[in-house]
Amino acid sequence: MNQTKIHPHWASTTAVPSLSTEDSHILRKQLMREITCLERQLSRLNQRPEAMPSLTIKTYEDMIASRKAMLAEVNSVS
Repeated sequence: MNQTKIHPHWASTTAVPSLSTEDSHILRKQLMREITCLERQLSRLNQRPEAMPSLTIKTYEDMIASRKAMLAEVNSVS
């Protein structure tokens, strides 16, 4: 039976299941790719802040932070 661990940010809605070593490796790689891609996009957006609403910038920052938190969670349970 798979154990589930409740992620503190989504305690009422999302459970982070225990992952096999292979699955956690795949998830780590995917999260790192997404973080890199989002950081590059944010960097481009920040080059022209006047053309981008601050809410869009904040959304990118939030997406990056949530993926980093998830990556830290995966690293801590593996």
